[in-house]
Amino acid sequence: MGSPFSFSGWNTPTWIGFLPVSVAPVSSNSCVKAYPELFRRMCDDPGPECDMVYAHKCVGAWNYIRTQILQETRSALERWAQLNNETKPIFNPSDMVMYDRCSEDNTLYHPEYAPIGFSAFKCIPKTVTVLYHVYDEAQTTLFCDALRKEQTKYLKAIRPDIAVIPSRGSAWKDFAKLVYAPYVLVISTGSTFALWATLANVGHVWIPPLYGGMTPDVGSNYHWISTPILYPSIDSSTQKCSCFNYGNHRWVWF
Repeated sequence: MGSPFSFSGWNTPTWIGFLPVSVAPVSSNSCVKAYPELFRRMCDDPGPECDMVYAHKCVGAWNYIRTQILQETRSALERWAQLNNETKPIFNPSDMVMYDRCSEDNTLYHPEYAPIGFSAFKCIPKTVTVLYHVYDEAQTTLFCDALRKEQTKYLKAIRPDIAVIPSRGSAWKDFAKLVYAPYVLVISTGSTFALWATLANVGHVWIPPLYGGMTPDVGSNYHWISTPILYPSIDSSTQKCSCFNYGNHRWVWF
């Protein structure tokens, strides 16, 4: 930590290629000195599932560098956009972006990825009038389509004043929406994509807990929401509140 770090580059044509490739030596008042117990924990006991690939599965102090994450992410996005004739998304103060990770490669099959209960929609501020629903259309399934239809129906029932607009785009555009929107609601667990984008957001973010239920402090604008999660291990017959029918099952988490 007392030496500079650098490597040859990110080897990608995307905006990620504009992130820093070198870091100067840390100063004496670095997080290593200020938070020695966190540094030791990261080195000695980062968690049983920590492989240093997905930071949200590691117990450590990455949340203490949110300012750097925010600054470097935005700088890289904007430099890439300028060189590629792209424009960052523009929102009104009453707009919100809702991101879901429902796709064929994870939902109902992967133990770490799952949609969250409809009760999360009650987190939406009263000032929001337009909700942009962001998801990867290429990765959708019949179940995901049915789920989104019911989500919209529920939203219309509790917030008839909100216009729900599908907002599908490229990976860069969707990531940028999560960075620049004044309000963001993440309705799926396990999304590294959503985590790192929203860490660079200066508005208000509502997001489910990280792997293992971790809810690190990353600032007053970052709200961890507590709501049931439809992991594959959930037996829908034991839940209390009905949601919708799909196939031979009645999905009833709320």
